[in-house]
Amino acid sequence: MTARRGSLRFKIKRIAAARVGTAAKPPHWRKRLILWTRFGSRLVVGAAVLALAGAFGAQTYRVAAENYRLHVQVDDVEHRNAALSADAARMQRQIVLLHDPDYLVPLIHAQLGLVKPHEVFIVVAPASASPK
Repeated sequence: MTARRGSLRFKIKRIAAARVGTAAKPPHWRKRLILWTRFGSRLVVGAAVLALAGAFGAQTYRVAAENYRLHVQVDDVEHRNAALSADAARMQRQIVLLHDPDYLVPLIHAQLGLVKPHEVFIVVAPASASPK
């Protein structure tokens, strides 16, 4: 049975009869173009990967530096807080002592130079150097 030209059977017979690998080779310039295109695309992808790695590294460095700066700031605030707590405790003890007359009376007499009844206040002058 003969296949009619233009029919599906004719096309299948023609494809089946064709020899495999007999396609024409692409021109030399096309082969080079394909090689350079592959090389260029790999170069672009490599540059993109390097740019992403650089951006990631820069962000990591910036975050680490900010983290360190904040850590130092937290330490400074904690030390200042401890110093203020110690000052507050010291001042609280001072307030309690200033309400106690047994502590306050001798302090007032010493600072103002006051004398209690039946006491004598003596001022000692420094000894002057004698000329020889």
